[in-house]
Amino acid sequence: MSLSDPRTVNPAVKFIEYKSDIGEFQYYDKETKQNVQLEMPLYFVVLDQLSAIKGFNQSLKVGIYSNEVRYIKDEVLNVRSFKGGVNIVGKYQDIKDAALREGGKYCKSVYAMLIKNKGEYELVNFQLHGASFSGAGDNSISGWVNLKANTEQYGIVVKEVEHGKIGAVEFTSPVFEISWKLTDKPDILQAATEMDKALQKYLKSYLSKQVEQEVSQSQELEPINENDPAGMGEFEAEQMGLTRKDKEPMDTTLPEGIDSLPF
Repeated sequence: MSLSDPRTVNPAVKFIEYKSDIGEFQYYDKETKQNVQLEMPLYFVVLDQLSAIKGFNQSLKVGIYSNEVRYIKDEVLNVRSFKGGVNIVGKYQDIKDAALREGGKYCKSVYAMLIKNKGEYELVNFQLHGASFSGAGDNSISGWVNLKANTEQYGIVVKEVEHGKIGAVEFTSPVFEISWKLTDKPDILQAATEMDKALQKYLKSYLSKQVEQEVSQSQELEPINENDPAGMGEFEAEQMGLTRKDKEPMDTTLPEGIDSLPF
């Protein structure tokens, strides 16, 4: 960082996580210092996707986080904990077990344009890990890994959750679905394109400098419930965002009532 080359700031205005025990998406409001729940359905346009490690260390009672990378097989992750205590550095394949022992798990970082109302958009970041990434179990239709859609062509909606169970613990996972073809809503496509330009300017600087992502403690959500399968994650992170092999391709036929979208 210098006078002529200042550190760029992440343009996302909300960092959203899914709480599988209550079946809600939420973000931390720095002004009110409270977690705020988002009502479904959620409509958004995916701008970009990166990978990271995120979680909660039960012994230290602190959150686990890392820098974001585009190519998780090849790039170095720096896994740390809030207030110190954890410092693991290396490629994902080499450090995943050590990170897991500290409570850190694979996280898909999805930057998106959230559609609030017609003409009202926000650049947000979905931090999808555990159940929100992997789904509710075998033959699941939920979780980001089970979304069969070209996000460069379709808008996404989350309007329901799927229920799952691990042992005696019941939980939920969000169902991500295609909602509309981007070219059918040119005003939204244009807004998303312009928003992505601002995002890519930030990511170009962030990734090229290989700096650690600046994460303030005020962005950390409440500690993950140790009985919350969003923290357990039924599937191993080796999937690294790849489509489940046992799934058929998604039917990309748009749902009926497409003209009744609320924007």
